[in-house]
Amino acid sequence: MVGVDGSEQSDRALGAALEIAHTLGMPRVAVNYWGFAAQAGLGTGFEDVDWVSVRAHEKHWLETHVETIREKYPDVALSTVSAQSSPTRGLRAMSASASMLVVGRRGRGAFLGAILGSVGQNLVHHPDCSVLIVR
Repeated sequence: MVGVDGSEQSDRALGAALEIAHTLGMPRVAVNYWGFAAQAGLGTGFEDVDWVSVRAHEKHWLETHVETIREKYPDVALSTVSAQSSPTRGLRAMSASASMLVVGRRGRGAFLGAILGSVGQNLVHHPDCSVLIVR
């Protein structure tokens, strides 16, 4: 399983995850958790947001984004999951059914100078599977 957020770091993590999957002959799941409602303080009950369109847009973005990186590994079975959640909460939940979780060392968060982002930091301390942090 690999966390994807569109950052350079997560693209490297996706590349590493696909290389591992190619070498071991295993499938991969690329996941993107988007927290639009939580970030904006709206919640899913906010009536002026077309949630069907938001979900469709996020899913399309993820599928399109991973496809460009995946071209190097056409033999790897890759599926995608796009869901509304905080990345930390979503990835921790998915780690319960994964053999390995791969993430970049930091993503699109506000503290760009941090050595390890908050998602990676949380996953290192509370994993339910092996965690690979890619630099």
